[in-house]
Amino acid sequence: MTRWVFQNKLRPQERERITRACAFLPTKELALTTGLPEVAITQAVFDMATDRYIGRDYLDVYPRGYLMPGESWAGPNLALKYAKLYIEEGLSYCEPADRDLRIDCLKSAELLLMHSAFFSEWEGSGESWRLLGEMYLKDWGFGNYWLFDDEYEVLSSYPRLLKVDSREDRAYYCLVRAKNLGDIESCVLLGQCMQLGVGCELDTTSAFNLYAEVLNHVRNASVRTVGLAALYSGNCFEYGCGCDLSFESAHDYYQKAVDAMTLALDLGDDLLEPYLVDAEKGLERMKQELDIVPFGFRHGFRKRRYCD
Repeated sequence: MTRWVFQNKLRPQERERITRACAFLPTKELALTTGLPEVAITQAVFDMATDRYIGRDYLDVYPRGYLMPGESWAGPNLALKYAKLYIEEGLSYCEPADRDLRIDCLKSAELLLMHSAFFSEWEGSGESWRLLGEMYLKDWGFGNYWLFDDEYEVLSSYPRLLKVDSREDRAYYCLVRAKNLGDIESCVLLGQCMQLGVGCELDTTSAFNLYAEVLNHVRNASVRTVGLAALYSGNCFEYGCGCDLSFESAHDYYQKAVDAMTLALDLGDDLLEPYLVDAEKGLERMKQELDIVPFGFRHGFRKRRYCD
């Protein structure tokens, strides 16, 4: 969802439109299916000569009552599709100068995910709730979320989620909804909530059981999720959180985490590398505890891409 142009070749009217467009642009119209504001979809525009971000171009509006070529329907699947594109773009902005742009992208993603989740129960409902929960749990938007600042009056017809002001409570609520809808990917995130007491009472045993559930259904989970579940299971066994302390089991799970995350990294999931480093360090600690290698911490020889 990116457009590349030569800024000096743009017509004046087009340049003005691009520079004035916003990443977060809800309208005053409310969608009949969800009661949420409609939202204009925009794409980032970069200058090919300088590789600099110069603004945005209007792409679509959600919800819409017409179909684009190749689409079967313009329902919640379209909202989920655009939300994931906004999330990918927003998380790519890491510099302090891009903070406002990141927040706007993620606020658009949040509103689109709510459209998708509130629409009805459909095959993507679990994923929509999970992405909402992950957004709140990891605080992608730095505390800037829908209705937190009284941007709009909370209507009585809105789902319960919009009446929850705490980011942590929202995270737990969304991830429970995702888990109840059969989304196996949400188990790791929900386990983190329970292990850290985010939005719920501290429950390390339930957290450990959720990680185990992922590892017992690896065919239904992504390689990334399997790697994270193995990493957190290794942590549980290393420190005796929710299970008996066992360095042997911790070693085995850290090894599973390294194998799965290495595969995910090879498939292009570069954001997973810090977790892979944690898994490698955990594996080295367990080798020392079990006298598999001589005493003394040493890193693996895998070439780091982004972190060390």
